[in-house]
Amino acid sequence: MAISTDFETIKALSADLITLDQIRLIHDLLDLLPQDLPSSPQKGNYPSILEPETNQATTIWMQCLNEIKSRIHSRTYDTWFAPVQGLSVEQDCFTLQVPNRFYADWLKEHHQKLITETLSTKYGTPMAVRFVVNPI
Repeated sequence: MAISTDFETIKALSADLITLDQIRLIHDLLDLLPQDLPSSPQKGNYPSILEPETNQATTIWMQCLNEIKSRIHSRTYDTWFAPVQGLSVEQDCFTLQVPNRFYADWLKEHHQKLITETLSTKYGTPMAVRFVVNPI
């Protein structure tokens, strides 16, 4: 069973069972899980849609999220950054997957500089950011 770190998903699925404070505690505890997971999928342990490039982008994005989380208000992080996923890295462009077009527009307008600075620092070279809407 996969562990979801999506705060809104946890909140929606457990709203009738536990309090919001308990949900936040669970979310914080999930942040404490080891980040040194295998870099390549092993048969049977991961969904088949994951590829090595996706895993690399996911790992880098999770590290960037830890930095971003320390620089912004927790509500801003939970609302705008927790649902965002690292999708791929191609040369000097990092692709982020967002829930909808509104997220993409909001992040571009209000947090583009923070995102590009964090990614660029992580890679040691200027990085562009591209947003794609999650195809559900």
